[in-house]
Amino acid sequence: MSNRLEAAGAFPLIMDPIQAMKLGQTVSATRRQMEQTVALGEAFMAPFRTIAGLLSWLGQSIDHAQEMRALSEMSDRQLADIGIQRDQIATLSAQSRLDEGFGGGR
Repeated sequence: MSNRLEAAGAFPLIMDPIQAMKLGQTVSATRRQMEQTVALGEAFMAPFRTIAGLLSWLGQSIDHAQEMRALSEMSDRQLADIGIQRDQIATLSAQSRLDEGFGGGR
């Protein structure tokens, strides 16, 4: 760009080809840096996601055990009121664990 245009505060409508190439290279480099940063962030977060999944599963297991304990402590009459027989508790327990699966449920 000429000094005369810069001094007048006017800029050409068409960018200088060399400046355009430099800008394109800068944009490409910035895009690569961004992609690398995202990849590093993903790699950094992976173990935390695994730990969160395990903690969720542990919480579900504790909830499940408490529910089964509560059912086991009910009298036969209370179980009949909710439509369950005592010998069905083990089957309900196994079925609910299959329905939840690892990390499911909550």
